[in-house]
Amino acid sequence: MSTPGTPSPSRLAVGGFAAFALSIPLAGAFHPDYSHVREGISALAATDSPAAPIMIAGFLALALGTVAAGVALWVRLPVGVADHHVVHQLASLAVFLVLVIAMFPSAHGLRRNGGPAGVAVATRLVGVVGLLVITAMMTVGLGDFGGLVQRLFIALLFGAPVVLACLQRTGAATGAPVGRSR
Repeated sequence: MSTPGTPSPSRLAVGGFAAFALSIPLAGAFHPDYSHVREGISALAATDSPAAPIMIAGFLALALGTVAAGVALWVRLPVGVADHHVVHQLASLAVFLVLVIAMFPSAHGLRRNGGPAGVAVATRLVGVVGLLVITAMMTVGLGDFGGLVQRLFIALLFGAPVVLACLQRTGAATGAPVGRSR
């Protein structure tokens, strides 16, 4: 599958997981107050953690390794088109549910950190609309407008975090001046 000199997807998958696994004790070494027994891994990636760059790089390596594992499985598993479609649908559902559910704690975090009520309400509304669309897709279907609804749904669901990130950059999401972190 891979050309000479380039790593195969399965090697990239192993490398991504290994980099993630190694980033945990390495990041812990740079965070003197961190306890591997008491605290979750995400504490190492917190914005106030001295080990944040290491742990964030570890999470990114894990993400890349997971994508590489998916590519390796896609290429190697002898399944038909229908089976690939089922796997795609189930994986998509999992991603969509995570994104939809993430809107609710995001809205709470925006309000807790002094963000404008309108941004938090809009974020929560994205979550509610997402839940409604997923429910409709799984129960009654979307009929002749399925493609259109799916495109709007994806734009809304993946676009909302991008808009929040841009608002955060300008200070509009938290009410903070540009360049000031909370």
